[in-house]
Amino acid sequence: MAKKRNITQNQKEKMNKNTPVSGKTEMEEKNNENLTIEDLFETDEDSGNTDECKEKFDELFGSEELDEVFEESEEEDYRLLMKQNELLNENEYRYALRLWLKRVSFAEFCSAIEKRVIGQENLRRVCYNIYHYFELVAAGRKQSLPFILAAPSGSGKSETYRAVRDYLYQTMRFMPCEYSDASALTETGFKGSDPQTIISGIAERDKSNGIGIVFVDEMDKKLLPSYTNSGQNANAAVQHALLSVIEGREVEIKKQSGRMTVINTENTLFIAMGAFDFLRKEKEEEKSISFGKKNEKREHYADITREEMLEAGALNEFVGRFHTVINYHRLSEEAIRNIVNKNLSELEEEFHVSIVAEENVYRAIIDKSNGKFGCRTLKNDLRERIETQDMEMKYSGKRPEIVRIHLDENGDYRENVESEEIF
Repeated sequence: MAKKRNITQNQKEKMNKNTPVSGKTEMEEKNNENLTIEDLFETDEDSGNTDECKEKFDELFGSEELDEVFEESEEEDYRLLMKQNELLNENEYRYALRLWLKRVSFAEFCSAIEKRVIGQENLRRVCYNIYHYFELVAAGRKQSLPFILAAPSGSGKSETYRAVRDYLYQTMRFMPCEYSDASALTETGFKGSDPQTIISGIAERDKSNGIGIVFVDEMDKKLLPSYTNSGQNANAAVQHALLSVIEGREVEIKKQSGRMTVINTENTLFIAMGAFDFLRKEKEEEKSISFGKKNEKREHYADITREEMLEAGALNEFVGRFHTVINYHRLSEEAIRNIVNKNLSELEEEFHVSIVAEENVYRAIIDKSNGKFGCRTLKNDLRERIETQDMEMKYSGKRPEIVRIHLDENGDYRENVESEEIF
């Protein structure tokens, strides 16, 4: 924990005013001593004062007087936020989250993620749900508000996870942010991964009692019926097993050490992700009959709804457990240009070159980005072209210290091209 901070006499009086007069509590006895903020968490579970303790801390947390107290030990607070390998208990997690919320506003959190995930107007809703989860946990409230992120291939779904993971690692390293792939999940007892494995990373920090975020990718693959030779819907069994984890309850799970532990998934935020290509294909096929090709792309990027998931065969109780569905859409040309420029800047820094891209390079990438794979392969495509040019120059021994690579539609290049269009 951060170092002990003395609470002012005025703060003691505020706490005494709100302390019940019926009987002398442990909190009252502490008020007669040199009380610290950490003492507000040091209550006996059997004493029944936990809620009272949290209420008092919440009152103090927002006070102007406390701001000065926090400034006195800012360095210690930062060290607490950067703890990673040390296992914090549940109250320490809540305390550290309060410190983080004091440091990071919702606008700042959104801005950091938006720099990585470009052009998705609903990204802010994703950020809001994550930030609100932190607020609930910090306030000591149990929460179980999982949501679904329906995002077409290449629209920024995986990058959303990576951006959140990286930002949390930089600002509060103690917070688990796990990734799980649902495509390999099978019913408990069958060959494959047990549905409980989606929380295996959270379970390793069992002292947190389930606090953390779990991104579950490819969840859409488990919504379609999949029948065994005996006629049983295998995916329905997986949904039932997942429901027992996601709905928020105490779950017993085996850790890597082999020891069994129990965590409360009511403290966990589950984010189910999927491209839902099977539903998008159905929309395109339906519309192409009467509206023609022009409407296919629009339908491909249309919102996915709960009703469509249920019609496709998903279980009502499983889909209904997610409190909202957030959709990503087709990227605009401006957004794709910004992504290209960002990737070119990163490649320039990596290869120590200046890169000049012609307009037809942008046009080719824009057309490809609205296809099946979206922007997923964009950076790899650019990297492959630049690697080829860099390899040829190094092999010939004629690579100058500063190289300006000119990219055209075919990936050809010329050295030291004079142009203002340098990214």
